[in-house]
Amino acid sequence: LTGTVAVDRAAGFIWVTDETGRTVYCNRAGQEMLTGQAVEETSPDDALFRVGRGRDHAGPPAAGLPELFLDARLALNAAGPALATLREAPDGAYQGEGEIRRDDGAGIPVQLQTSFMPGRLPGEKWLVVVAEDLRPARRLEAERLRTGRLQSLVEMSATLAHEIRNPLAGLSAQAELLAAQLPEGDPRGRYLDVITREVERINETITRMLNYVRPYEPALAPCALWEAARDALDLVRPRAGAA
Repeated sequence: LTGTVAVDRAAGFIWVTDETGRTVYCNRAGQEMLTGQAVEETSPDDALFRVGRGRDHAGPPAAGLPELFLDARLALNAAGPALATLREAPDGAYQGEGEIRRDDGAGIPVQLQTSFMPGRLPGEKWLVVVAEDLRPARRLEAERLRTGRLQSLVEMSATLAHEIRNPLAGLSAQAELLAAQLPEGDPRGRYLDVITREVERINETITRMLNYVRPYEPALAPCALWEAARDALDLVRPRAGAA
């Protein structure tokens, strides 16, 4: 190379092409991003630069390595063909987002930076493309949004719980007052018991809703199935009798 490129192994995808879009160099991260396959490191120099199917300046091309521009693997969010858009930018300097497309159909969002560098022959201007994988940042942003929605849901649930529990407390109090006025052994007391238990069940459901961020372990206890069946019949008897 007649020019210099600052290569940071943490920078991610680095690709160098000539004026026609043919590959001059790409680094190991670039090959892995395009193929979706890990590249075995055999030597420090071999890991730094790898040549694609295009122009060969440093050994045989890597088998099966797609071309960034010739195979239309790079799409820009801005309108226009990728190679023409980048090379027509002033001094080849471009910053923006795009997408790397792979054979397996995966689309990798990337943040792009490009610039020109001198080529091997006089007057040549090679294009250097540096891309950062945006998937980790997108995942963090999605997690941040999910956490924000979760917090909003907690606040809304607390408000709903308050508004529901107020009338439930009134219903429970009225049922207790009615039960106190019934003679001992009055069969109508069972209906009031059903109302009281249903109010308690709703209260427990609200409590579980408010505690949904914590693991919920159901409290198992023996129960008399005949009582549950009787309560269900008591609830539907008025409607069944009116049918």
